[in-house]
Formats: sequence, C-alpha cells, structure tokens
Amino acid sequence: MKKKFLIMLFFGLLSGCATSLTVKTSQVQLSTVQVPHPLPIALSNLSWKVLNISDIKILANKLKNSPSSSFSIYVLDSSGFTNLDNNLLEMRRYILEQKQVILFYQGLENNTKQSIKKN
Repeated sequence: MKKKFLIMLFFGLLSGCATSLTVKTSQVQLSTVQVPHPLPIALSNLSWKVLNISDIKILANKLKNSPSSSFSIYVLDSSGFTNLDNNLLEMRRYILEQKQVILFYQGLENNTKQSIKKN
C-alpha cells in the first residue's frame, strides 16, 4: 500500500512539473560606453649627472663651503640602473597595451553603431 502511494505521488509530482515554456525574444538597444582618452603625460626635465669618486669629493667640498644650499643625492649601482631601465620599459609596454585596448573598444563601439543603423 505504501509503495503504491509513493509511486502515485512520484507520478503526480512528475506530471505537475511538465509545463510548456514559451520563449520570446526582442531586440535590445545597447548603450554605448564612451571611453575618454587619457590626458597626455607632462614630464619635467631632469638633470642627470654621472659622478665618480673624485667628482663626489669635489661636490662634498663645495657643499661644505655653502651650508645654506640643500641637496639630495640618489645613487644607483649598475644592477639598480638596469632595474630602473627595465621598469621604465615595462611601464612603456603597459601604456602602449592600454592604448590598444582603448582603440579596440572604440572600434567595437563604432561597429555596433553601424550595425544598429543598418537594422
């Protein structure tokens, strides 16, 4: 008896789930994203000097004689300079890739506008 009840309940639930679906499609107007161009970079000129030990001694003597002048000295060894150069090249690569991404999306936007106008 219990077995028959479970079988009937199973078929009842199964037949209750058998409804038909209708799928309706409609054309959707896509909103376009306007990606602004990044502002151009404005770099300031830097003064680089390559000093050896004798040049550093001369600079130290000049600075001892005029204590009112303020200064900063940045020192890079050859591996540090190589790392600085590699970092600048990596930043350049990244900027160029980002420009290509912007151009890709602008082209995609233009193609989408043209296909919408045709329809």
